[in-house]
Amino acid sequence: MKTVLFVFFNLSFIFVNAQINYQWFNKAGKKVDFEEVYTTVSKSQLILFGELHDNQLAHQFQLELGKKLFILDSGALIFGSEMFERHQTEQLARYLNDGDVEGFEKSTELWSNFRTDYFPLLQFANKNHVPFIATNCSRKYANLVFKFGQDTLQKLNTTEVSNLCPLPFQLNTTGSQYEVLLKMGNEMGGKGANFAAAQSIKDATMAWFIVQNLEPGKRFLHLNGSFHSDYFQSICFYVQLYAPKTTLTTISVIESKRLKKIKKSELNRADFILVTKPTSR
Repeated sequence: MKTVLFVFFNLSFIFVNAQINYQWFNKAGKKVDFEEVYTTVSKSQLILFGELHDNQLAHQFQLELGKKLFILDSGALIFGSEMFERHQTEQLARYLNDGDVEGFEKSTELWSNFRTDYFPLLQFANKNHVPFIATNCSRKYANLVFKFGQDTLQKLNTTEVSNLCPLPFQLNTTGSQYEVLLKMGNEMGGKGANFAAAQSIKDATMAWFIVQNLEPGKRFLHLNGSFHSDYFQSICFYVQLYAPKTTLTTISVIESKRLKKIKKSELNRADFILVTKPTSR
């Protein structure tokens, strides 16, 4: 009981003292609090928590949301994230079984902020026997698409293809996110279409392994960069393609010096938008 109370008061201290550093909004730009966010997402089968990878407040809210949903669902919860790629599935499963984080770190390449930002949720999953799914496409396949186009994926063997979404995959060429990717790709050497496809194979693969792991009566909390679910595109598009009856809620994180209101351009970015003051480490 002492441990539980310590965690509760520690989290309360973090959020109380961070009040001046963040504000939640709904997609219409109305201020809301975290309890309203939690109440709404608890009605969905899938929550896509779009983060800024280096934003500490976002990671604290991810952990808090995961804990609250775990209690609400009596443990009927599944975690997944962009930060773990499909080829890391075996190593991730081993950690969830034995809790050996040092062995996990030695067995596979992890993000530089793994310990500070992603390990707390993974540790919670280990201690409470919550499944944690590696959903992302391996970087090498996205690189192949960027260099040679998506047709190159047809040359992969059966084992490699099993860690990707069904091929060939459909591109959503009508969304605003696709236009951004085209522009970025063209600025990186004139491979706009390939760059967009390289990012889309990630979105499609994440969506595919999310829906493959959805279970009746269980909720799925997925962590990904905001761009991968902003404006209800990208992962959202593929989830709706593969499992159109899935109910989902999206969260996005932005940084701004202004917390009183959000810009018109940020409206409808997600069901809920967490605005934090610019952070630094």
